[in-house]
Amino acid sequence: MRYCPYCGSKIMSFEVESDLEALDDEQSDEESVADDVDEDEDTPPKVDKVAFRMAYGAIPNTSKLRLSTGKIVEDVLFKFAKDMDYEHHAHSYIVDFDDENVKALFTDEEWKELTEDRIGVPSVPSDIVKEMARYGKKTVEELRITVMTTYLKDKERYDICKHLIKNGSR
Repeated sequence: MRYCPYCGSKIMSFEVESDLEALDDEQSDEESVADDVDEDEDTPPKVDKVAFRMAYGAIPNTSKLRLSTGKIVEDVLFKFAKDMDYEHHAHSYIVDFDDENVKALFTDEEWKELTEDRIGVPSVPSDIVKEMARYGKKTVEELRITVMTTYLKDKERYDICKHLIKNGSR
């Protein structure tokens, strides 16, 4: 098993041996695979604790996420990850919602606050909705007519031969 150098999550191993057998039965697969395999592939990368502590110290308090309970997320993640020897997503101040170890650092109320969508999806202005709706066509021909008629004079009909040549698309 290999690990991501940034977050420490497991990366699926590539089955080199089976692929090589399928391509070339004459080659000694075990020798070529042994050359490519890193002996420490089951170990995530070691963390640079000094750099991690310096990065933590450089985060202004005003930039940290303070929960309604007063708990500061970056402080919690720092305390959780500071003594780890190997990379973990918490070293990048990433709250992995699937990580039960990180979830255990917060109360249910704090976790709900952390995982709620604060920003939401912004509403789309009505003029953009109206413009986009024009392109909801069923055929390429209908779509082409819609796209190409935006520059035509009023009541001028779209002619594929005339307008594609004029447009330089042919």
